Amino acid sequence: MNENGASEEEAREHIRFLIKKTWEAMNTAERKNSLFSETFVRIAKDITRTSHFMYLHTDVKSSISKIILEPIIIPNAPSC
Repeated sequence: MNENGASEEEAREHIRFLIKKTWEAMNTAERKNSLFSETFVRIAKDITRTSHFMYLHTDVKSSISKIILEPIIIPNAPSC
């Protein structure tokens, strides 16, 4: 943003454009003959969709810390 002299709104608009183009490319890869399997493309889209949602709707730094650093407690699980 600062390197190109763009305003914050212009930078945000450019990011929205890049996100849209990336989704279009991923959807196209799913429809046409791709070097990747359908399973790989589906998983990549699921991870992307989850990441995008977390970015838009959560405190990403806090969420990632919780996922990586805090143990998941499973009730009634046998202890090791």
